Amino acid sequence: MRYKWTWLLATLCLALLAGTTPATAAKYLYKDLGTLPGGNQSEGAGINDAGEVVGTSNTSTSDGRAFLWTPVSPMRDLGGLVPGNTSKSLAEAINSNQEIVGEAITATGWSHAFRVTQASGTMQDLGTLNGPNSNTFAFGINKAGQVVGSSQTASGYYHAFRWENGVMTDLGTFGGNTESKAYCINDYGYIAGCYYDDVNHKDKGFLRQPTGSWQELGDLGGNITAGLGINNANHVVGRSNDKNYTNRAFIWSAGLGIKDLGTLGGDQSEAWGINNFNQVVGWAQDSQDNGRAFVWTQQTGIQDLNNLTVNLPPNVTLIAARGINDKGQIVGNAVVNLTVHAFLLTPVTVTNAPILMLLLLQ
Repeated sequence: MRYKWTWLLATLCLALLAGTTPATAAKYLYKDLGTLPGGNQSEGAGINDAGEVVGTSNTSTSDGRAFLWTPVSPMRDLGGLVPGNTSKSLAEAINSNQEIVGEAITATGWSHAFRVTQASGTMQDLGTLNGPNSNTFAFGINKAGQVVGSSQTASGYYHAFRWENGVMTDLGTFGGNTESKAYCINDYGYIAGCYYDDVNHKDKGFLRQPTGSWQELGDLGGNITAGLGINNANHVVGRSNDKNYTNRAFIWSAGLGIKDLGTLGGDQSEAWGINNFNQVVGWAQDSQDNGRAFVWTQQTGIQDLNNLTVNLPPNVTLIAARGINDKGQIVGNAVVNLTVHAFLLTPVTVTNAPILMLLLLQ
């Protein structure tokens, strides 16, 4: 009987692998990343090519603490900007050097951007554009350690910034007069985000070059567009509402402009991450208006990750995908027994198919 099961499982694995390449996975393996000790909820936000994940988890003493999870170690509390274990912090992104950025509450109650390096292991306050009594948020970091985000200015409005080697630079307001936000930066220093057009009363997406020149991303007919993810080919993904003011996931490139990625049968969708193989992830509504995690490629279009995950327990629903690395691994959030947990999806390939067999044998 055991030989029969082994043969059946091997056949299943071969079927899953048919047509699969490292960049385009047909199926995925699911892993619940759990929570920090004493907590019951977690959210994944960023992933690097080593499969290391950052996000936030509650604990027995805090509503949320920034965490680092690696394939060889359990979820670890990254601490805060205030001594002790009660202050709140949130990790947003991680680069290939295990440099982590996010935001944390200060002793005076403001939110400041932080950076944690593998060498120091402690949070560094990145400062603000307007002194300590203002808010700053860090959203992205590239391989060189350049950080981007949004910081409150003396006017009270938020401006996009780039932080590098201890210096925070105000990137201005682009085509507007008041606010801008930088959400992501690639390894060549190109930055995507959004700014507010005061004349036309629109949030407009932008791509900024390292030289300082920039261009708009266009829109899908509405009044809000934001670039949320970028790869090294300067392809940008994000959200843009249509003429009915409904948010839609998009991909943008210099040659083709902005493209609506569609939904899973509902009205709304958002794209959060893109890798260097142009695989896009995010969330979309299905025909029942439920939020579902998706992956999109030019070849397959938008697909529900719940339908592509071979070992997904019946009590788990993947509701949003936040990032994807160049190995095709996806970080995101799932509802597990009515609570939210961070998850990691790993594509089924020739090298890890035996792991799938072991999982199914258990």
